[in-house]
Amino acid sequence: MDAKKKVEDLMVDVLTQMRDRQHIHRAMKGKHWQGARTHKTTPKEQGAAPNPSAKIEGQESWAEFGVNLPQSLPASLQVDVYDGPLGSGYTVTADVVIEGKTWRRVANVGPESYRTMDWHIVEVG
Repeated sequence: MDAKKKVEDLMVDVLTQMRDRQHIHRAMKGKHWQGARTHKTTPKEQGAAPNPSAKIEGQESWAEFGVNLPQSLPASLQVDVYDGPLGSGYTVTADVVIEGKTWRRVANVGPESYRTMDWHIVEVG
């Protein structure tokens, strides 16, 4: 299976797991949950073990929030939140190294659809 397809499938799974949890979190805490990067080093396409305990100060970890991550992920993931002029939402960003280049895909959940990004190469510095 193509590496990008594996990542797309992973993102669908994670977004599905998060959907109801994010609604509840926002209703109870007034904001969406923000998820720390699952890996310190961006995985190559064959995958690497994530850190389900990774968390941002003041937020729950992936495991505490209830997102079940596989033992090996074909990409690193992170969840970023926003509260813009059109309303609040969040993005899920996936990064993967394919043939020595870091590729990124961003999915948006919320009113600011311009935050969605198709696959593109990012410069890592």
